[in-house]
Amino acid sequence: MKKEQKNKSKGLAARIFGEKPTALQKTFVWFMHLTLLLWPIVFFASLFIWDAPIQSSIDEICRWGATLTIWLYPIYLFPLIRLWLKLSQKVGMTWLFYLCPLIPVAVFCLFITLAWGVFAEM
Repeated sequence: MKKEQKNKSKGLAARIFGEKPTALQKTFVWFMHLTLLLWPIVFFASLFIWDAPIQSSIDEICRWGATLTIWLYPIYLFPLIRLWLKLSQKVGMTWLFYLCPLIPVAVFCLFITLAWGVFAEM
């Protein structure tokens, strides 16, 4: 009974982290959640990725990759935050957790670079 009450009293950030987070971690997580407010606008803008003519199969794969990176953001955000926190704790570098938002950006940039690079011209 006592454990059940303890779980109910946890905040959203504590449930994501699985423990009591620091104030900086809470603030960081809330800023990550605020990006979900902008996601519908980015989702709509991502539809225009498909306006340019497709030049090759690499180009089409990269467009799909970039599009899915944007469209699926709300689905992989929470597991990504938790996984990155556990990784940073395991490695012992707490600053590593704050690089979490760079993962989707890096994946998106990878697809864009491949789509506009030498491979797309083949």
